[in-house]
Amino acid sequence: MEEYKKLSEAFHPEHPFLFILGGAKFETKIPLVENFLNVADQIFIGGALAKPASEIALAQNPKIIFPIGDKAALDANPETIEMLRDKISQAKFVLWNGPLGKYEDGYTKGTIALAEILAESPAKVIIGGGDTENMVDELNIRDKFYFISLAGGAMLDFLANGTLPAIEVLQ
Repeated sequence: MEEYKKLSEAFHPEHPFLFILGGAKFETKIPLVENFLNVADQIFIGGALAKPASEIALAQNPKIIFPIGDKAALDANPETIEMLRDKISQAKFVLWNGPLGKYEDGYTKGTIALAEILAESPAKVIIGGGDTENMVDELNIRDKFYFISLAGGAMLDFLANGTLPAIEVLQ
């Protein structure tokens, strides 16, 4: 129930609302982008998603922002991290899912830097995703976030569709 309540806040957040979307699995994350274009003030698309997302019509929306420089880079560069630091400093609500680089192969600097920036932010920060959660635990900063989703793929489904079959049964 707590997961449902906290994630539901993303549908009616405080503004400015920054949605940070990284990781891979392009086909599962594009519905999130489409769903949140009317809710988020800005949507940053990084990680392995950046290059393919930059090549579709959705990328022309002015709310969508990408890494600075090479969109196919294996990690977020310092310029991208500084740009995100600026956006985060203005945000009141941040939703983050997925690493900013090829985390599983050791490209972790950008993701770690982002986690540390978000941990210090006064914004309400909700994070999710297996690699993201593991990294936050490794940094011992779990308690710095408003909420950490343990739902993985179910979190993405819920955010994309606004519900899940189990929730509908309970209602």
